[in-house]
Amino acid sequence: MEQETLEQIKQYQQEVVKHHRAATYEIWAYYHEPDASKYESPPHDQQFKQAAAYIDMALTKVGAPGDKWKDRDVSVDWLSRRDWSRQMAADLFYGVTLELIVSAVHLKLDPRDYVTHMAKTEGDTPYIDNSRACLVEDLGRDIPYSHLKEIEASIDLAKMKRNNLAHFGHHYLGGSNYSMLFVTVAGYLIDRYADTTEIPELKTMAEYLDQLDQEKADGEIYPELSVDFRPVTSD
Repeated sequence: MEQETLEQIKQYQQEVVKHHRAATYEIWAYYHEPDASKYESPPHDQQFKQAAAYIDMALTKVGAPGDKWKDRDVSVDWLSRRDWSRQMAADLFYGVTLELIVSAVHLKLDPRDYVTHMAKTEGDTPYIDNSRACLVEDLGRDIPYSHLKEIEASIDLAKMKRNNLAHFGHHYLGGSNYSMLFVTVAGYLIDRYADTTEIPELKTMAEYLDQLDQEKADGEIYPELSVDFRPVTSD
């Protein structure tokens, strides 16, 4: 029975690898031989849509972080607390989302480099640091250096929180006010780089940020980025 289970697992692993190889070809075909590809929309846009869906999940299903988690008592068995688990899950979504967006930008800007790496590694995507370098170089062409550093710092923070949760968790520190950074950066990058305008989750993200703006308490710190994706409105 145990041997049969092991064989089933290995067989499924082989199916996953086979699927990765097939997907690599379809992605390559879309950018180089569109008529041969089964994809009807750009693969990078599919990633942007997926990323937006993750953010929407964090905001509407998992539950956006709230102030009551900031000063938790670390002496209690906090892993059993449902509310804390919801905030941690949201931070995991933010971290994964931003990496997916950075990867999608790389795919859009340099599909040859991206797909070449996938072809050489049986479907593995490029290292995230390489994708990030591609993003930073492009952003640096037309936004101020200070704005670029804010975006980089927000991505770093999301990665730090996600990695801690995924690999250990006991160092976790809630910081609900900073979730707006992740939502803003995600929305800005999707709005800037996506070719499609059919991403309804951007509206949910904008509404979330608008709500935070309205509910700010006096003296409370809510870091505001210099970039935004929401339309400028007059009072």
